[in-house]
Amino acid sequence: MPEGAYSEAYAVGDRAQFVGGAEVSGQALRGFLWQAGNTVDLGTLGGDYSEARGINRRGDVVGAAETPGGAQHAFLRRNGLLLDLGTLGGQFSQAYGVNARAEVVGGAEVPAGGLHAFLWRNGTMFDLGTLGGAFSEAYAVNDRGQVAGAAEGADGAVHAFLWQAGRMTDLGTLGGANSRAAGISRRGWVVGGAETEDGAVHAFLWRAGKMEDLGGLGGAFSEACAVNQRGQVVGGAETAGGTVHAFLWQGGHMLDLGTLGGVESWAYGVNERGQVCGGAEAPLGGALRAFRLP
Repeated sequence: MPEGAYSEAYAVGDRAQFVGGAEVSGQALRGFLWQAGNTVDLGTLGGDYSEARGINRRGDVVGAAETPGGAQHAFLRRNGLLLDLGTLGGQFSQAYGVNARAEVVGGAEVPAGGLHAFLWRNGTMFDLGTLGGAFSEAYAVNDRGQVAGAAEGADGAVHAFLWQAGRMTDLGTLGGANSRAAGISRRGWVVGGAETEDGAVHAFLWRAGKMEDLGGLGGAFSEACAVNQRGQVVGGAETAGGTVHAFLWQGGHMLDLGTLGGVESWAYGVNERGQVCGGAEAPLGGALRAFRLP
């Protein structure tokens, strides 16, 4: 994975292509694409910063990058070139997910100043709306065009949503006030984190209309970030010792993936082959470093 003081990998494609952000020579964060031992700096939109957050089966990459004027815009990288996806009328946008049809999802500033979830398709950015409040953001999209994210309701609570065919559906919570969906599989299964009745946040898997509590690693907190077609779920969970470790959940069991010798770790992505990526602390209080398993 990339050399340097800091790096994290946020997504892995089915061809073992890993993407994320890495510090370059002590300077600004830059998006990277890593494959077979080779790291490619994805560049920017004319500024200093970029970060890659998603990749599809074809190797198209999405994320955010700084423009010459200092604004942060969502990008799509195809055939080695970064395309500025614009905004919803404001100054800011961020892309998180892309499917095989190069449909991109994320969050973008609207003229009033808040963030709204967007779906970018064939050169046009569409506002997906909210659940009745001011905020929404989309984090994942599958090849069927189903979108997962989080949106504010009229009561001010933020809930996980599933958007499809022009309709945003509230996925509810685990008994508490708030929830957030972070990943979606090709089958339409959704994962994220939701508050329980006692206010703790637990990782969830939503399928067949029901939200399932995935438990934890002995602590009070867990949150899921991605899920594949086989139902393998990854994320981060608090251990009995109070630190957060990356996990892999499958078949009803949550496995602690450990660290790189440091204290904490987090898993952000899993592909259809079961390869996992994320960030983990190096030994002796070291900075976060991107990791891959296997």
